[in-house]
Amino acid sequence: MPFRTRDTKKLFKKLDEAKATGPDRISAVILKRLGDLLAMPFTRICRRLFYEGCWPEAWKLHLIVPIYKKGSAFQPGNYRGVHLTSILSKLAEKVIGARLTPFLRLNAFGKNQWAFSSGLGARDLVAMLMMSWILAVCSGKKVGAYLSDISGAFDRVFKLYLLAKLHAAGVSSDFINFLDAYLSPRRGRVVVQGSASQEMILDDSVFQGTVLGPPLWNSFFADVATPAKSTGGSEAVFVDDLNVFQLFDRLAPPEECCEILSECRRNLHA
Repeated sequence: MPFRTRDTKKLFKKLDEAKATGPDRISAVILKRLGDLLAMPFTRICRRLFYEGCWPEAWKLHLIVPIYKKGSAFQPGNYRGVHLTSILSKLAEKVIGARLTPFLRLNAFGKNQWAFSSGLGARDLVAMLMMSWILAVCSGKKVGAYLSDISGAFDRVFKLYLLAKLHAAGVSSDFINFLDAYLSPRRGRVVVQGSASQEMILDDSVFQGTVLGPPLWNSFFADVATPAKSTGGSEAVFVDDLNVFQLFDRLAPPEECCEILSECRRNLHA
């Protein structure tokens, strides 16, 4: 796998200066201005990280900022944690993952994953579903839906299973060795108005706030399509939101439709 300084230099130039800094407090403004000087040594670092299968301890610390969602402000479950990681670590992920992410998109995401896929997004998925429902109704059918969501999905990824799935998808041993180190346990601190909590361990996760996390999650979640299709429906996936839609005859009893979709749910949970 080639690591080219000119490609790294382009990534430095594309940095968003408004991005928040991570625990190292090195801002995107500084990195962007020094990109021409940093590109070559940084490329060498990325090459060593990949071929030696390691990930720096300095990049294993996440600052977690809680963002209020809804309900009581005194309940921790009503907040969503935003992970702030080092900008340099994200750059390293982009350099190393330049070949991996497109490969996973083609070979490991599954056919109906609409998130983190080039040219696809939530609006495209909604448009496709609306058109398919209109066609079904005009063809004398009705549509049954089973909608599911996994709470805290990124915190529920079994590392060994993920590596096994990547190996089965054709990911090379060099990448598997690197990802084994990359996915090793990390540390996190919750930060509120300048005060930080004690460190907590983050493990068996693809880690929020990272570049490789989303494509790795898509690869881990892809085989959920098998039970989703078990009763004849078709799945539509957006990150961890799994929706199954199944066509029934217009005169089919609602109880029969619900029972079939309930069987799909039981298969999926199993």
